[in-house]
Amino acid sequence: MLPAIAGTPTASSRRQLWGKLERNKAVVRKYLESVAAFDLDSIGECLAENVVQHYVAPSHHNDDGGRGTPAIASRASIVEEIGSCFHEILYRRHTVTIEIQSIIAEGDYVACRFTLDETTVRANEYYRNYYNSSIVARMAK
Repeated sequence: MLPAIAGTPTASSRRQLWGKLERNKAVVRKYLESVAAFDLDSIGECLAENVVQHYVAPSHHNDDGGRGTPAIASRASIVEEIGSCFHEILYRRHTVTIEIQSIIAEGDYVACRFTLDETTVRANEYYRNYYNSSIVARMAK
């Protein structure tokens, strides 16, 4: 048997890390499923109170017409935006589906690539959005 090398993870620590990574990914999956289902309570359960959601798409127009990188800060603000805008102004309720193509985790970071399919309110047309998200899951439930 070889001697243990300092800093080499043990089987127990690898299992513990694997469990944390899987919990972080599960929170992200639950969040996306909750958004598609318009389940505002579950959305809130997935978010920390001090969460910040950044919009980094350069084509996104801010309320003032600029093309900066706006952010929404706080669980309540994000749930309010989804509740008042997402399924009322942008997309017809019960038409939203989210399909995760890939999800990986390392440390506190979860990267997720997914599509969001829906029918728009304005034009009543099918629309597909492609997302690449990077999420920090410091306190996964």
